[in-house]
Amino acid sequence: MSSKLFLALASILSLAASLPHTPRECSQAAATPGVVAHPQHFNIYQSASQPDHPTDNVPHLDLHTNITRQVVVFAGIPATAETCALGWRQGPVAPTRVFRVDGSGLVSSRQLAAEGFPTWTKGGDVRINPTTIAPFREGGGRFSAGMDFTFWDRPEFSAPATHAGPSVRCGERIVVELAVNLDNGQDGRVFMQDDAENGLFISYS
Repeated sequence: MSSKLFLALASILSLAASLPHTPRECSQAAATPGVVAHPQHFNIYQSASQPDHPTDNVPHLDLHTNITRQVVVFAGIPATAETCALGWRQGPVAPTRVFRVDGSGLVSSRQLAAEGFPTWTKGGDVRINPTTIAPFREGGGRFSAGMDFTFWDRPEFSAPATHAGPSVRCGERIVVELAVNLDNGQDGRVFMQDDAENGLFISYS
């Protein structure tokens, strides 16, 4: 190699090394699969005479045909989550488990818009009831059946179990309205204390 060519190549390499490097764009990694449990539970009473009732925040799932629905609010789902689903779990039969199904326990759900949905804190004056949730029922979305609690409270189902439910749109906050025996002619009630082994959850990935 001639000395002139060598010097030219060295000059090019030196110039390239001195140029600023454009950082490589990185795609955001998908969320590591996980679960968010222990939502806020709000009783939504179906009495026509009390459409703007005070907020009733409770530590359990409580659905009663034509009497009580619930809105549940999950928070803390990763922004990178792409697939989300509602589910429920039950722990082993024990003196501390509070889980009862009277009659039919077919539960339907519909997702509400999370953006702008009221944020309730203890001691505040925010109301969550039929009147305040109505604007968040996106396009009059319909309920879809997807979780059946019937018989699962019986002693023969004594082992811990996890039950899959319907898919929901992912978001850092997920709001779902629940009803039992909606328009199916059945009657019943589902009551489940939310604790370390029992209750609703959102699975995500």
